[in-house]
Amino acid sequence: MPNAVPPAAAYQRAYEAQQRAGGGHALPAVREISRTMYGNPHFEFRGTDEDQVYAAALDRKNLIDPYRSPAVVGRYRDGVDYVVVVRAFNLD
Repeated sequence: MPNAVPPAAAYQRAYEAQQRAGGGHALPAVREISRTMYGNPHFEFRGTDEDQVYAAALDRKNLIDPYRSPAVVGRYRDGVDYVVVVRAFNLD
């Protein structure tokens, strides 16, 4: 029977192997949310480790063209997450 469905134990072993290999579906340490506010880009970084969140925000800020005046405009705690906001201006 080549079209038979494998037993549940086979799926469980495959799932456990994927978890051991690091292919789990865990959230990344830092999440980035991009949005436009008043016509200007805003990048919001969230995570549970304050240092990682701030480092990710600084990396993004340093990638933006200096003529767009990128800046870290907010750092705060929202529940269990640390939040850092980076904004820049458009050149138009």
